[in-house]
Amino acid sequence: MVLRFLTDENIPKLVVSWLREQGYDVTKAQEVALNGATDSEIPNWSLKNGRMIIALDDDFSRLHRQLDKPLGVILIRTHPPTPDRINQLLSVMFSKVQTDKHANELVVLSDRSIRIGIH
Repeated sequence: MVLRFLTDENIPKLVVSWLREQGYDVTKAQEVALNGATDSEIPNWSLKNGRMIIALDDDFSRLHRQLDKPLGVILIRTHPPTPDRINQLLSVMFSKVQTDKHANELVVLSDRSIRIGIH
């Protein structure tokens, strides 16, 4: 399974560029007219288009729990959320986790840990 991502509008452009350079299929929310969309519109688009969401917004963990369909979310918790820090966390995750096996789960990346499938 080839993992495809949708980045929330709060993910920096440099992160999207880096992901694409790594060979990942990434769509920015802004590229599909989801800028300014409600938090529920983004999961609906993601589910319809088979994409795992990458976000900084904690609301996506709540939405992951509330939806009756499996929604894949990578929630990044780092401060400050600079492109370099985000790229580093994603790089560590990609090297340690078979992300495609967790495409319908909540994955929380922080400076100290990777947590998968938490509710």
